Amino acid sequence: MRLVLFLLATLSSFPLQAKPKWEPVSTEDGIEVYAMEVAGSDLIAFKGIKTMNQPIGKMAFVLLNLEVEAKKQWVDRMMEFQVLELTDDHSVTYSSYNLPWPMNDRDFVIRSDFVLDKKEKTFTLFLKSVEHEKAPETVGVRGVVYKSRYALKALSKDQTKVEVEIHSDPKGLLPKWLINRIQRRWPYNTLSKMELQAAKPHVKSHKKVAPLL
Repeated sequence: MRLVLFLLATLSSFPLQAKPKWEPVSTEDGIEVYAMEVAGSDLIAFKGIKTMNQPIGKMAFVLLNLEVEAKKQWVDRMMEFQVLELTDDHSVTYSSYNLPWPMNDRDFVIRSDFVLDKKEKTFTLFLKSVEHEKAPETVGVRGVVYKSRYALKALSKDQTKVEVEIHSDPKGLLPKWLINRIQRRWPYNTLSKMELQAAKPHVKSHKKVAPLL
């Protein structure tokens, strides 16, 4: 009995490892940015949140519009965009990006899974890197998206809460501290450009997502 009590006391003296949590980084133009350390990785995950004065149908249209020129209007440095596979609930796409000298250009092959929840009035895209037989050869360095997410929640007929999240590695020779510094701005840049894109006259309300309201 004494041995059991001794072991319990010894184990309780070791602090439990805290679960990583989102820590606030900045608030700018109504966009809240957070960062979180990821176990086993030197790369930090980033998240951004903003409530936008646009209906959820239009925000979804921006995300799901697969036209190349439309993508280039709000996705930073995109050079090329191809749809490799498309079904009702997922897509696989190839995209390449023009990076400033002396960095090599990057490209990604991404699977996006679509989840629509009518009860919660949410639409979510879950993204991650995959291999695909139709993917072109890399333009420079093939990056990896470990986890990314675009989440839309209808707050009213003209207001949507938008949340974006990413944990990725552009690979190559870039030091991890520099990648973290660059990707820290990704949530702000992405949400800002999404909002501007949704306000353009040609943007429609996505027919599958709009009925959430």
